[in-house]
Amino acid sequence: MQGTIPYGLTFGLVSSKTWAAGLSLCQLRFTGSGPLRLIRFLDDACDRDVLRMAGPSYQFKHARLQDRLAADWAARGEARPG
Repeated sequence: MQGTIPYGLTFGLVSSKTWAAGLSLCQLRFTGSGPLRLIRFLDDACDRDVLRMAGPSYQFKHARLQDRLAADWAARGEARPG
């Protein structure tokens, strides 16, 4: 019984998307590319009807806004994320 708890925690962190999300958040904070409190920022965007929750992810509510942000990103000559 004692060996199953550490195994379960290790397996849960390594095999789930939690690990990838945590690393992405660390990378955003390290490079200064993202807001300091990301979840608070995303929740505020949902409250303002800019984003919506689609299962475990966020989506833009308006396709024109998404296209505009993607065009601005491409104009800067940076690689598009994900």
